Amino acid sequence: MTGRLLALLVLATTVVPACGSRTADAPPATTTGPTIVVAGEPVPLARLTDALESLCAARTEAPDRPQAAEVRFFDRSHETLHLIARALEDVDRPLAGRLLEAKQRVEADFSGLASGDRVADDLGQLVEVTRAGLDRLAVPAPSCAQ
Repeated sequence: MTGRLLALLVLATTVVPACGSRTADAPPATTTGPTIVVAGEPVPLARLTDALESLCAARTEAPDRPQAAEVRFFDRSHETLHLIARALEDVDRPLAGRLLEAKQRVEADFSGLASGDRVADDLGQLVEVTRAGLDRLAVPAPSCAQ
């Protein structure tokens, strides 16, 4: 009985996360390809780089389309930024703090209806600190962040 229960628990922990909601633009939750371990769980490097690429795209669209930038930020980057910060806590706590502060500024811009130019500036700062975080984690940053 214990063996069956264990097998059922393993199956549930691998199937249930795949059933969560995602938007059409969100990257798939897959662990194929290279990964890093964050809080004991494998995270695909592609997920981390996709979050940064999405920040770059949001920064570009923010001056003229801040609402589109907001949707992109929350759908494609927000959750993964928390993972990057969590990974950084183990190797560079001050950088993890800077990442979370930059993310909070962007969130405040969106909730406070800041101008598109201000959102773009703050997204630019978030791109830079996220790139620095990925560098610190030895994850190659996409070219948009160079």
